[in-house]
Amino acid sequence: MKKSLLIVLSLMLTLLAVGVAIAGLAPGTGITDSYHDLGTTAATYGDTAEQGGQNRICVYCHAPHNTIKLGSAAAQDGMGNPVQYLPLWNHTITTMPGFDMYNNGPLEPTDAQHMSTAKAIATQPQGVSILCLSCHDGSVATNAYGTGTGAVGAADKFMTGRALIGGLNISTGLGDLSNHHPVSFSYTQVEAVDNEIRPAATTPMGIAGKNIIDFLYGADNMVECSTCHEVHNGPEVAGVRLTYVDDTRSAFCLTCHLK
Repeated sequence: MKKSLLIVLSLMLTLLAVGVAIAGLAPGTGITDSYHDLGTTAATYGDTAEQGGQNRICVYCHAPHNTIKLGSAAAQDGMGNPVQYLPLWNHTITTMPGFDMYNNGPLEPTDAQHMSTAKAIATQPQGVSILCLSCHDGSVATNAYGTGTGAVGAADKFMTGRALIGGLNISTGLGDLSNHHPVSFSYTQVEAVDNEIRPAATTPMGIAGKNIIDFLYGADNMVECSTCHEVHNGPEVAGVRLTYVDDTRSAFCLTCHLK
């Protein structure tokens, strides 16, 4: 009897532990244990030693005191443009002198329905995308945070752009967005000429009561990294990386693209 009880208790504790682990990865349960929880994934990214062993999560991007402020030298991108969105920002801004933006190539269709209007509009990343790229462009280490910490980067903490080339996963170079992630373009301008783009104001976007337009930025309705990615709490399931919409049956793509 005691043995059976111990087995049942052991199974219950195991299921509880699994449930707790999954809870941190499910939508709506917070950043803890997600891909952006660098405190618990420090073996790959992050640097808990610099935190005094506190294993914190938010500090890599945000801090309540002494953060980067508008108009300061630290609040400029690699081309000297001011960064206009700094939500208590604590991480070094990307120093790339310029990005290679997405490009379909010279032989793309020229009719309005099929041509890449997004390519024509976007010249350099801006807004919240600059903050995302401060970790993801490969020029700044994930542990380069804190205006007074003297954090130093390490090559194994870069997230460089990569692509499958000749069957090999090869670095495409720092700041290379030429074959992925079109960002910093106006959804409204694309919608006006492309009849295969769903209307932003009326198309649901993964959260009850929210449409595509609720995830666009500024008066021009710009598409930025966080238009698609919920950086603090996205679903962590196969085929999904911190996105608002599960990509089963390509639902993520078809949210915007009417095919």
